[in-house]
Amino acid sequence: MPTHRVSYLGPTGTFTEEALRRSFGDRVEPVAYPTIEDVLEAVDHGDVDLAFSPIENALEGAVLATLDALVHRFDLLAVAEAILPVHHQLLGVVGSSLDRITRVLSHPQALSQSRGFLRTRLPGATRVAVASTAEAARTVADANDPTTAAIGTMTAAHLWHLDVLASDIEDDPRNETRFWLLAKGRLPEPTGSDRTALACFQVTDRPGSLLALLSAFAARGINLTKLESRPTRTSLGAYLFVIELEGHVTDPAVASALDDLAASGVRAKLLGSFASARPRHREEAAPSPPPVPLDPSLPRSLHSPD
Repeated sequence: MPTHRVSYLGPTGTFTEEALRRSFGDRVEPVAYPTIEDVLEAVDHGDVDLAFSPIENALEGAVLATLDALVHRFDLLAVAEAILPVHHQLLGVVGSSLDRITRVLSHPQALSQSRGFLRTRLPGATRVAVASTAEAARTVADANDPTTAAIGTMTAAHLWHLDVLASDIEDDPRNETRFWLLAKGRLPEPTGSDRTALACFQVTDRPGSLLALLSAFAARGINLTKLESRPTRTSLGAYLFVIELEGHVTDPAVASALDDLAASGVRAKLLGSFASARPRHREEAAPSPPPVPLDPSLPRSLHSPD
C-alpha cells in the first residue's frame, strides 16, 4: 500500500511521473496536477503529503518554475532528491513510420534536447511546443494522424497505445534531470552525505558582499556545489543567490556559517536539506527513501524573506 500521496506535473505519462515511480515505486501514490505551481500548492495546502518536481537539468540548467516558486511563494523544504537519466522516444500512431512524419509535438525542453535528431532525421517537420510530453502523446493518440508524432516517454507510449518510431533520440546520452521531493515543515535526519539548498538575500548592496557570503563557507571547509543568481523581484538589477552546499543544515559548521551570514547582513531562506543522490551508473540512479517527519531546530538566521 502507498504510504505517501505525492503531487507531480501531469497528466499521467510525463517524464516526472516516470521518475517518481522509478525512484519510489509503490511507496507513493502519484497525484497529477496541471502546472508546477499547482504541484507545490497541493502540498502547501495539505491536499497531498509530498510534492515531486524537477529542479535542474544537465543540459538546460535550473527549472525556474520550481526554483522561483520555492524562493518567492512557498515555504516548502526539499527532503530528498532523485537523479534520473533522460531518454526521449519518438511516438506515433500504430502503422505510422518515420518517413511519414511532418509534425512533432512535445514540451519545449524535450524538443530542445532532441534538436540533433530532428535536424538530421526530420529536417522538414514542424515542431510544436505543448505543456508536457504526456500532453503531446495524448494529442497524437486522439488525432490518430500518421503524419504527427510526439516526443515522450515509454510510459506514455504504453498508456496511449503508440508505436515507438525511434528510441533514445536525445542529443546527449549524459542528459539527466534532478528532482526534489518537497514537504511542508519537516526535514529528514542527517545521513552524513547530505546537501543543503539556500536562497540568500542581501539586506544592503555593498562591494564584496558576494565574497563575504562565499568566505563564510570557505573558511569552514564547506564545499559549494551550486551558485546562481536570480532576480529578487523587488527592483531592476536586484539579485539573490541560490546556493547548494555539502552538509546538513544542522551540522555545526553549516549552522555556524549561516549565523555569520546573518551577522553580515545576509538573510537565508532554507530550501532543503537532504541525502545526496548520485547515479550508480548511466541507467540507474540511487533512489532516496521518503523522509521521516522531523522538526529539528534550525539556525536562528534561517527564515522566510519579508
